[in-house]
Amino acid sequence: MIETVIDRKKIAERISEVGRELTEFYKGRDFTLVIIANGGVFFGVDLARSIDLDFSVDVIATSSYHNDVQGDELLFRCAPKLSLEGKNILLVDEVLDSGVTLSKTIGKLLQAGAAEVKTAVLVTKERPRPENAVKAADWSCFTLPDIYLVGCGLDSHELYRSLPYLGVVK
Repeated sequence: MIETVIDRKKIAERISEVGRELTEFYKGRDFTLVIIANGGVFFGVDLARSIDLDFSVDVIATSSYHNDVQGDELLFRCAPKLSLEGKNILLVDEVLDSGVTLSKTIGKLLQAGAAEVKTAVLVTKERPRPENAVKAADWSCFTLPDIYLVGCGLDSHELYRSLPYLGVVK
């Protein structure tokens, strides 16, 4: 059984609000929306549709886990298709958890030549973050306690990502 934490309607309303904020922020500027797969795809598509501008979209997949152990190095399992050289990047993921992977991803995008990297997440979890981690996203739809969420891209053993609401497995 899955208990709803935030329903589909509230999520859609909040994504629309953030989309309007991003439309204002990027008005008159070129940018590329880069979605982190797998989880960020669900939020990223909804967010992209809520931004009333023309922009490029790319998808990346990253991993800091090797043989089920988190390592220090971040690998692109799927590298950006588009050139990042001199680009303004809006990096989209479903959750800001520890912030380490997001921080490493930003570093990799800057190393690839991005001029600027801003971040947008569906959920920021309230929790302490290490020194080498992103502390806050530039745009976050919801801030929630550090609970194990599913839906809207968040999964439990690769299940429940496609749920249109945020919930907890009971």
